Amino acid sequence: MRKRKRCRTGSIDARIRFVYQSLYEVAEFLHPSGEDPFSMQGKEAVKKSLPELEEADLNWMYDTMMRTMFYKGCDIRDGEQMYRLYGQCRKKVKQGLNAWKKLQWNVIKCFP
Repeated sequence: MRKRKRCRTGSIDARIRFVYQSLYEVAEFLHPSGEDPFSMQGKEAVKKSLPELEEADLNWMYDTMMRTMFYKGCDIRDGEQMYRLYGQCRKKVKQGLNAWKKLQWNVIKCFP
């Protein structure tokens, strides 16, 4: 519950960074790489781990997250679209998991 609340409260820049970090955590859950989530190698790890996410959407999410880190130029629509894309990707990934991974997903990791 706390993770979901962090996705929807606070400054828009903090929410966007949190959603991107959650996306990276999902990718690490599926295929651990150990890369920095905010580097280009982290972006490549996400692309490799999450084929459900289109490359154009991933590029937009990464660029938006980087914009929040350095320029603070995002509005509420960017945050809503970021959360929507993350939710769609999360739903597709969860459907393809086996029972043990779903248990880990729901109980141990508690992804928002």
